[in-house]
Amino acid sequence: MILTPGLLLQGRIWCQINNQASVNTLHWLVATATGPTATEIQFLAVLEPIYAGLWKGLINNNATYQGMTMQVITPPIGLLEKNNLSTGFGTGGSTAAATQTSGLIDWGTGLGGRKYRGRTYFPFPSVQEDGSLGFPNPGYLVGLDAVRTEYIGHTAFSLAGGAQTIIPVIRHRKDKTGVISPPTQILTGVSVDAWATQKKRGFFGRPNVSPF
Repeated sequence: MILTPGLLLQGRIWCQINNQASVNTLHWLVATATGPTATEIQFLAVLEPIYAGLWKGLINNNATYQGMTMQVITPPIGLLEKNNLSTGFGTGGSTAAATQTSGLIDWGTGLGGRKYRGRTYFPFPSVQEDGSLGFPNPGYLVGLDAVRTEYIGHTAFSLAGGAQTIIPVIRHRKDKTGVISPPTQILTGVSVDAWATQKKRGFFGRPNVSPF
């Protein structure tokens, strides 16, 4: 689909260990687009190797980065595009931590309230990334900081010979009155110096399934 101002893009980053998959969902809003037409496929082609490198550095050596998907979710809904050219094993350490263990970034928009905040739970860290006091070690936090810098700071693109500004946003769903607020730009990210938990990434119950 041709990228035009106002389109909302949904990217999903997939990783896997044994039969359990993880997914991280990020959103971008097309703010400006000039010159020749560009598509979400070209946007995905630029981002996929970048995010592959970032996620591989955070997951343990037994887990794999599976690939990234991209989809226009502003009606009319676009096709689900996939890119797994950079698939491969993690490099974060040789011993897997408990699969429910997650790194965490808190996202902020400058507005108050839960509606205007977001979180990303990073999958499958290693025991080696755990510090001596049971907190993420400095190297792991540097990896989270690199994700934050890329997501918030990389907004200018030159796709298909044109120029685009594509910004990270919080996607809002219908409120109790059925109204959907416009996406809100993400302005800040905090790499949390503590481990979080995602129970659905454990091996009990039904496993998550990757599209790759």
